[in-house]
This record gives sequence, structure tokens and C-alpha cells, in this order.
Amino acid sequence: MTYKAQPLTVTFMRNDSRILQGLLRGIILLAVYVVFSLIPYRFAVLIPNLAYFGLLVTYIWQLVFIAMGSSMAGIGADFAFVIVYALLVYCATITAFQIIERVKSSRSVYYFHKWSKTTKKVLFAHWLPLIVLICGYAFLWATVNPG
Repeated sequence: MTYKAQPLTVTFMRNDSRILQGLLRGIILLAVYVVFSLIPYRFAVLIPNLAYFGLLVTYIWQLVFIAMGSSMAGIGADFAFVIVYALLVYCATITAFQIIERVKSSRSVYYFHKWSKTTKKVLFAHWLPLIVLICGYAFLWATVNPG
């Protein structure tokens, strides 16, 4: 039995519920990395990285099939989605690494207290790229992935 690759097409749809779902997915992605930064080892961030970079591989694989049978606008939109998603995962990973490293160098005795203060500082330092990437992810996810 042989399998034939079927080209995928991209349909452009935007509605409020899909954008809100995309925002929720982006916020959950960031929250997962922040929660895993509670573990005081950089190795702990590998767990969400396996899941989210695995999802990135499936998005890239989807892009290959879209490139076979879609218009240039569809290919461009899906390519932009893959790039924004990769940047979002990268920024969340860097944020988690910075939280872990700054908690290690903090002088406070109480771990949860220094973790919460450090998390607040790091998130305020990186708020602009995180917000832009989460909003871009939500908009492109609502546009490219019809539901």
C-alpha cells in the first residue's frame, strides 16, 4: 500500500473566540515555563521544551504540506505562524532560565519568596516581547488554524 501526500490549503478565518483561545494558549505556554522555573535546576526546563519544541516540529511538518498545495498568502501566513511560535517558545525558555539563575544568586532565605520576587522582576523586564509574541501567536493561530 502506498501513501500519496495530499496538499493542504489554508483558509483565513478570524473570530473573537478563536483569538481568545489563542491568547489562552499563549498565556498557558508562558505559565508552564514559569511554573517549571520553581525547580531550581535548568534541566527542569527540558520537560516543557520537549513538548513545545515537539509541537513546533509538527507545525513545520504542516508547513511542508501547505507549501505543496496552497497559495503564497497561505504559505506566508503559516510561515509567520511558525516563526512567531518558535520565538515565543524561545523567549519563554530564556525567561525561565533567567528566573532560575537569579533565584540561585538571591540572598533571601525563603525560597518561594525569592522565587516570586525574581519572577516578578524578570517578567516585568521581558513584558514587551512576551506580550507582542503572545498576541501575534493568538492572531496567527486564529487566522491559520480554522476550527
